[in-house]
Amino acid sequence: YSYKNTTLNIYGGTIEAVGDGAVLARNGGALDSYGTINMYGGTVIGNHVANNGGAVCLLSGAKGFYMYGGKVIGGQADNLGNCIYVPSGAEVKLSGDATADEIYFAGSSATKLIISGNYTGKTNLKFATAPAVGTDIGNVENVTMGKENLPISDTRLYAAVSGTNLVATKLTGAVIGDTYYNTVSAAMTAAKTGDTVKLLESATNVTAPEGITLDLNGWNINNLNAAGKLFVKDSVTDDF
Repeated sequence: YSYKNTTLNIYGGTIEAVGDGAVLARNGGALDSYGTINMYGGTVIGNHVANNGGAVCLLSGAKGFYMYGGKVIGGQADNLGNCIYVPSGAEVKLSGDATADEIYFAGSSATKLIISGNYTGKTNLKFATAPAVGTDIGNVENVTMGKENLPISDTRLYAAVSGTNLVATKLTGAVIGDTYYNTVSAAMTAAKTGDTVKLLESATNVTAPEGITLDLNGWNINNLNAAGKLFVKDSVTDDF
């Protein structure tokens, strides 16, 4: 889809890549200099097989991609093939229930991430250089969201709201499904038979209820007391 120096609005439907190259990309003529994409709904699907098969690929000259709803899915997990590829000088805005498999920020701090409103979507963030704890990685506008909304890929960090900034923050406690708990003990108290409790930090003196799966996730527990039978694994080191 090609256009130049204007705005593309997506309100619904499905746009899917069927060959090499991204669905929406400047290098294919789709997003030219100062172009803008606004997405209010619908689905954009990248090509999981082809090289550079990302869903949305913003290259030099692109203004930004603004998601107020809808989903962006697929693409290769590298460079231009990422689900959403963002270079220096471009910006991405997420609001409402907008969801993407992953946004890859290839540029420097000139690349801008904006989160607006009551953000209920879930999008993995990936950076060419992984941010250190406490690093500002974007801006917020009247945002409400949780730890599960913006995890940072290949790290144990997530994007947290700090004033008007998004800050890379260390995950602590444990998670059951998409529900995060500030301590491992709180997660164990909430866990029910069949649940998997995934650690986000090491802990001491923990009592596990019967019938759960404990995923150490690379961490450890010193002095674990089990109320009954439980299954223990480590998703970081185990080969299942």
